[in-house]
Amino acid sequence: MTVHKAQGSEFDTVELVLPDEPNPLLTREWLYTAASRARTQLRIHASREVIAAALQQHTRRINGLRFD
Repeated sequence: MTVHKAQGSEFDTVELVLPDEPNPLLTREWLYTAASRARTQLRIHASREVIAAALQQHTRRINGLRFD
């Protein structure tokens, strides 16, 4: 199941498998969403480099509103 499909659900254990290389789509907010699905146990399969890169990347939202 993808993190997106799991939103709003909880599971006792979550296994999070990340790619071998950092990816701009992996963001701090995405990791939080994935981690918050776990009730009791979270297992992350990734290198420290990939996790660190994701934690430094923030979601950038473009909503079309102008602020002058």
